[in-house]
Amino acid sequence: MFKTEKDLVKNITNNLLANRVVGFPFLPTENLKIFHELKLGYGVPDVVVTHYTTPSCLRSAYLNYFDLLLLDLIISKKKVDIHLIMNTTKSSKNRIKVSLLKLINEEFIAIENDLYIPNKPYQSIVTQTLAIEAKLYSWKRALKQAYRYKWFSEHSFVFLPKENIKPAQKNIELFKKYEVGLASVCEDSINVIYAPCPSQPICSTMKAVLNEHVLQCSQTVI
Repeated sequence: MFKTEKDLVKNITNNLLANRVVGFPFLPTENLKIFHELKLGYGVPDVVVTHYTTPSCLRSAYLNYFDLLLLDLIISKKKVDIHLIMNTTKSSKNRIKVSLLKLINEEFIAIENDLYIPNKPYQSIVTQTLAIEAKLYSWKRALKQAYRYKWFSEHSFVFLPKENIKPAQKNIELFKKYEVGLASVCEDSINVIYAPCPSQPICSTMKAVLNEHVLQCSQTVI
């Protein structure tokens, strides 16, 4: 049915947008964004579907992975100086200062007697995420890749064409072991074979990286 994985991904996207999915509870119709080959630094899923709430305020800048790691460090330590940050991150003083300035400007942190302290909590607008690895045949490779997406997503799935689903279906216990979903794709529908319960992403920083990406796409930068 599908000659290439590109054709498969296109079909999956069309079915998701038309809400032609059988047996999957998470597919809201509002505040939904679909990304393709989203590079977050830990695997490249073919499709990422995010549901988000409307941002309460505009941002003048967005945080990258290093900015978020720095923010996590300051929140966990309560008070840190530049030397502790350098020793912990092993990064250059200039790189650290650029991130600190961004965090100060966005009011996530404040400076008090040469110490950096938390100022306001980081809030995510992303409520749920579905990450999809689509393959024509290689279900084992797809399962391995989809498991990596659990670092930032509540739902991680392998999507295969209906005519090629049987080998994966026969090994459904592996999908259950790793809590990765499995679905078959037809021309006009997606049928969920196994849907594990949603789980919190393994890495909160990776989820925040996704959140920053969604923020950039959902609001106008000042």
